[in-house]
Amino acid sequence: MTLFISDLDGTLLNTNQELSQNTIGIINDLIENRKLNFTIATARSLNSTMPLVNQLMLKHPIILDNGIFIYDPVKKKNIRELFLDFKFSKDLIKVLLSKNYHPIVHAFDTNNNHKVFYQDIGRF
Repeated sequence: MTLFISDLDGTLLNTNQELSQNTIGIINDLIENRKLNFTIATARSLNSTMPLVNQLMLKHPIILDNGIFIYDPVKKKNIRELFLDFKFSKDLIKVLLSKNYHPIVHAFDTNNNHKVFYQDIGRF
């Protein structure tokens, strides 16, 4: 089986950061009528990806957040999640802060709600 994987930004999305109706039509035709195995790999999160690709007839898992999540668009759930160990994460953040780096940390609470933590976001 050959699988075609495309990025979104700078590839499938137009200058308005959306899929054109022409692109949607072509991809859906290739998937449905020509049996093309097609999916997306992106640095974007689920929340910013799905509104863009919800009109595509995707049947294969989507790679999200640079590979942290693999999402099944048919079952509508993550089938793979790669998280850092909590203790390692705390130690890493401590080291970064000691070197005056201010990471943006993405996490999930116990109810699976996405949280973002940062400080000094304006310092670049």
